Amino acid sequence: MTIILASLLRYYEYNDDGEKMPVAFNNDNSILNNIVKRLPHTDKFVFVANDPDDHADNDNSMRVLVASLEMAGLRFGTVVMLDGRNAHDAARVIDGAGLIVLRGGKCDIQLDFWRRIGMRDALKKSAAVVVGVSAGAMNLCKVVANFPEESSDLEKPLWLSGLDLCDFTVIPHFDGEKCEYQFPCADFDIAKEYILPMSQGREFIGIPNDGYIIIENDKQPRFYGDLYVICNSETKRLQPSSDFETI
Repeated sequence: MTIILASLLRYYEYNDDGEKMPVAFNNDNSILNNIVKRLPHTDKFVFVANDPDDHADNDNSMRVLVASLEMAGLRFGTVVMLDGRNAHDAARVIDGAGLIVLRGGKCDIQLDFWRRIGMRDALKKSAAVVVGVSAGAMNLCKVVANFPEESSDLEKPLWLSGLDLCDFTVIPHFDGEKCEYQFPCADFDIAKEYILPMSQGREFIGIPNDGYIIIENDKQPRFYGDLYVICNSETKRLQPSSDFETI
């Protein structure tokens, strides 16, 4: 299994009616190249929900993403949405996938779903490229810094136990140069009031919207984009890896 911890995937634009319309999958920092290079096969693509009960949004997002990948030249034999409708059969759905994308959203909602379906064991048995996006990336880690993104999140716990498939604690949508969260909240400063204070005595890796981390087998993690270490309320830029590495 290859794990990619990503902050954002750019695969759609909004039309005048506010609907998501697919565009060719963006290859910023060579993310598409790195995914394709590591794919074991293109027999099956699995898109994993954040909210297992939001069927309409799950189906639409998968449709747009699949169209985007096809526009970029990546076509799969079978595509499957894993959410509440087939949760009882999650192990079979995951089995044999070449690419698995884990949606962003709310960390606590997604972790509850993943634990109910045995996601950790299913992923550990997989040979797929697993791309965690935003919350999907955070939840693959051992410790999840569950900072609030809006006022409705303020009563939620700040720390969650993730799947423990990565040693990092990651902070998506983090601009280390400006020390800002890239999806700001009108009611409070997410970075200065939560992310930085939560880093006291801990170390996070901040991933900007076009950055990502590749973790595979026993190799050293590879960093793409302007990633920063966040520790004791201070930030330090990580040296990016080259776009390609022969494997």
